[in-house]
Amino acid sequence: MTEELRAAFHLKLDETRAGIARLAAGVTELIPRATEILLTGDLEGAEYLLLGDDSLMTSVKMSAFERAFFFSVETLSTIGYGHIVPLSIAAHWLSTLQAFTGVLGVALVTGLLFAKFSKPRSRVLFSQQALIAPFQTGNALMLRLTNGLNNEIIELQAQITLSKFETVNGLRSRHYYPLTLERSTVVFMPLAWTLVHPITADSPLWGINAAQLEESTPEFMVVIHAVDDIVYQRITARTSYGAEDIVWNAKFSNIYVPRDDGALRIDVRRLSAHQRLEP
Repeated sequence: MTEELRAAFHLKLDETRAGIARLAAGVTELIPRATEILLTGDLEGAEYLLLGDDSLMTSVKMSAFERAFFFSVETLSTIGYGHIVPLSIAAHWLSTLQAFTGVLGVALVTGLLFAKFSKPRSRVLFSQQALIAPFQTGNALMLRLTNGLNNEIIELQAQITLSKFETVNGLRSRHYYPLTLERSTVVFMPLAWTLVHPITADSPLWGINAAQLEESTPEFMVVIHAVDDIVYQRITARTSYGAEDIVWNAKFSNIYVPRDDGALRIDVRRLSAHQRLEP
């Protein structure tokens, strides 16, 4: 049971912030609602089904539904105004259980909210395609990326792993190859960074054409590790490219645009822009 709870907690950490907010609202609403049904039997609050009409006493005139609802809210939130009090032993036990459950639920949601909002966000943008482009005296696999947020990210490390099917001794299986990059680390994120894997004799792409690559059902898995300079915490970004995402014999278009003050900026809309070359 403990492992299931841990798995559920980590699953919720991947939830969006709006999802966490909905969970918090659900926890604060669920317990009063459950008590309403238990005490009143229906949403009209016409009568107590289990504890009796004399389970709660109030100095303010209100219906059974209102008594059950507001007493639940005040118990859950540990406000306890004192206008509504339990009278029977059953009502006392129920309020004790509800107070314990309420505090536990609020603590759980608080932990989720803190973990979610303290977790650094990354928005590394990758080009939609990877290119097989001319490089030095041969070719290279290239892809381009940039930071989609206004924060600084430093100490970047890039890794590309090629996964593809190969037939060895009559058995077709998937093999994994780490690709050597011309530059795998940078001190801080430039305006745009082009990852380059030179296709040399040591590369698993050496001597392979487009048809052969597609037949091997490849996947190029890209992982970026970096540090958020604001909170100084580690962030990770990842993407992957299949055979349909590889453009052969092409090069990336210029992404840099001069500003009015003479400095350069990048047009993020052109991150994936490329030009095909003559065969």
